[in-house]
Amino acid sequence: MRARILCYGDSLTAGYHEKGATFDPYGRSLADLLDAEVVIIGKSGWTAAQLADERPGIDSVLDEYDAVIIMAGTNDLGMLCDRNDCCNLVLKIWELHTACHVRGCKSIAVSIPESGWQKINEKGRVYRGLVNEFLKEKCQESGGSATYVECPVEYDSESGFWDSDGLHMNKAGYEELARHLCPHVRSLVK
Repeated sequence: MRARILCYGDSLTAGYHEKGATFDPYGRSLADLLDAEVVIIGKSGWTAAQLADERPGIDSVLDEYDAVIIMAGTNDLGMLCDRNDCCNLVLKIWELHTACHVRGCKSIAVSIPESGWQKINEKGRVYRGLVNEFLKEKCQESGGSATYVECPVEYDSESGFWDSDGLHMNKAGYEELARHLCPHVRSLVK
């Protein structure tokens, strides 16, 4: 029986690039690499709070998935003002993971990736680091229900992995993310 995976998150999950003219979600590559059924729900522009508060009909079907990959928080970084805001963002992201865990589904938390904006914005870089560290701690405390995965696609405008907007990966970047996620997903669905 083929594994069933849900990819849930913002525009990075949707595979947004080329100003929204093209979508190449990492979940599509993941499906090919794993020979799995992968459902992709990526909401461009959505914050973690929107994803958590308005989970579009996924709660009732979470028990149908072997694993859920959650990538959220990028759209929130510019709105954070202090360490407390970072903690609150992680709590919103963690609501998504908890929804999976109470239904017996394991989850993968993908870190907020670097971006061109963070390269020139010290506050954004610091807050990204704090949010990812807090999220990693929550996963370590989950008793094996959640796995933290650092996004492997570091921002470099010359790498061939990033869209010209400096925030989204391009097709090659999303494919690289899928390759990196493969062993983590395999370990959950074996």
